[in-house]
Amino acid sequence: MSLINPKNINSGERGINSQEIRIDTEGQGFFKYDILEKMLAAAYFCSSMIDSAGKTWAWGRHDSGEVGNGSTAYTSIHSPVEVFGNHRFKGVFGDGTSRHRYAIDENDRLWAWGDGANYALGQVGDFSDKWYPHSVRGNYQWANVNSCQGYISGILLNGAAYGWGGKMALGIGEATGVQEEPIIIGPAATFIKSATVYAATILLGDDGTLYATGNNENGKLGIGSAADNNTGWTQVSGGHTWVDIRPGYYHFIGLDDQGQAWGWGLGSSGQLGSGNLNNSSVPVSVTGNHSFVQIACGTDHAVGLKENGECWAWGDSYRGKLGDGVSTTDKPDPVLVHGDHKFAVVSCGGNHTLAFDRNGRLWGWGENAVYGALGDGTTVDRSIPTLIRGYA
Repeated sequence: MSLINPKNINSGERGINSQEIRIDTEGQGFFKYDILEKMLAAAYFCSSMIDSAGKTWAWGRHDSGEVGNGSTAYTSIHSPVEVFGNHRFKGVFGDGTSRHRYAIDENDRLWAWGDGANYALGQVGDFSDKWYPHSVRGNYQWANVNSCQGYISGILLNGAAYGWGGKMALGIGEATGVQEEPIIIGPAATFIKSATVYAATILLGDDGTLYATGNNENGKLGIGSAADNNTGWTQVSGGHTWVDIRPGYYHFIGLDDQGQAWGWGLGSSGQLGSGNLNNSSVPVSVTGNHSFVQIACGTDHAVGLKENGECWAWGDSYRGKLGDGVSTTDKPDPVLVHGDHKFAVVSCGGNHTLAFDRNGRLWGWGENAVYGALGDGTTVDRSIPTLIRGYA
């Protein structure tokens, strides 16, 4: 098995409509960032990836079917195993607070497995855990999907936003209850990405506008107030033109069209990157005058990727998940991830991070001791990037 080779990815330019990032690969051409991004998904104590042959692999926690290999054993898997079903997926999705996995196949159909609570897997009348991929209800063509503990949102290829699970995050005027299958959500706009945290969702429009709905604890909607909003959608404050949005647990990180990262919501572990541990109900800039081409969020940490391949991390330092090899306290300012790496794409799980480098190798750091979420065959935490063995 070989990993994705950036040289084999189609070229692309940076733009909020295409969600493509142009990254120099030192004379080897350019790759289409929005494709590569979808081939790696660190999640809550587990991880998944698609290799260059189109096979999907997963590892880590597996007590609700998160790995998706068909086994019903309550266990953890410390090295990659193939996801059951001989599917040809072109995108995998899973976030740092989610115990369910999603994947989009060659026909743009959405599949799900893992924890079925809140009907997160889109199986009408069935909220049981699934130990291998099941088709999500509805004949839709999907572009991307995002989830957080039973609150799910996603974008179709036609730019429509859909959601299901907990109704508080859907903006349909209901604070309680569960939606069993995907329904259309959002204001009248065309969307390119969604981000869902606990009981709240933000949608990114193709004009660079962010729209928020749901629970507003700690100001996580970014609308300048603490009031919940489950009856409609309100624009995130600041007047920025946004190109990306990423969910933590009680916070969001956004990226504007100048490469500046911004954070809002809960800041008690420094996860907003604002230089302090304060919450914020409006976007505050990540310190350091960094210009990023990609951002990723864990439960309470975040990572920014620069065009030169450097990764910078901030927030909670638990079990070495900032990757700098020295942090034992939370970091409200970005710190450089250890090593002279040139990374191509990064993905944050709850307490760990994975990244492809520009030679297509997979690296990981952070929590590994409990479930083997890094996939290096061990249960040893890693405070600096560690090569996932057998994948070079």
